[in-house]
Amino acid sequence: MNYTAHTITRTLITLLFMVTAALTASCTASQSTEQANKSPQITETLKVIDIVGKREWKPSEESSLICAMEGSEENGLTYVWSAEKGSIEGEGKTVSWTAPDTLGDYSVTVKVISNRGEEVTYNKKFKVTDDPYHNKTADKTIYLNLSLTSSDTVSVQSRLRSYTTAEIQCVVEGTDPADLTYTWASPSGRLLGDGITEGKSSRAGWIAPGQAGSYTVSVVVTDKEGRQTKGEVVIEVLCCRDP
Repeated sequence: MNYTAHTITRTLITLLFMVTAALTASCTASQSTEQANKSPQITETLKVIDIVGKREWKPSEESSLICAMEGSEENGLTYVWSAEKGSIEGEGKTVSWTAPDTLGDYSVTVKVISNRGEEVTYNKKFKVTDDPYHNKTADKTIYLNLSLTSSDTVSVQSRLRSYTTAEIQCVVEGTDPADLTYTWASPSGRLLGDGITEGKSSRAGWIAPGQAGSYTVSVVVTDKEGRQTKGEVVIEVLCCRDP
């Protein structure tokens, strides 16, 4: 009788172990299937659009460079700048680069790191030349030649590829730029420039949006006496091909 009870007990223990193992395997398979069916988590990817600055520099010339990012994220980003030659001063998205004293094409690199640990590296070449206005590479700056004695709006036409940058220089006849206030505006695209927010920049970089179409960048220039002159650049943005 004791032998039979012992045998039954062992049989029940074996069955209980088998049932437990089967349930465990079933739960594991279910969890694996659930995880496989879940959509991957998508995080925002850092993307540098351009390093905005003068395309051509004189030897040892100093000017600003701006790192233009896609999207509106500004906080929590660290910018690490380096240059093939010359020197960089400052930190953040806007720095000053002093070009080397020898002629040539030189690469400037910026690495952007987010507080999430993402990072992206972007580099761009700039030309150092002793004749920046008459060399083989044409000056692509768009010039707005304005006058405070005229009430007419000066309008200039241009073409640009999507996600590239147009450099716009405002020149007011017979005035000292330090005595003027510049109010730049564009309903689309993105305006960048050192001193634009304070109204002290006669030069602006405009990054074209990704969608083709006609866009306008405008500027109102005001002197200390309150006189104004206006200019605009109407830009045809082309998608995925050179203008």
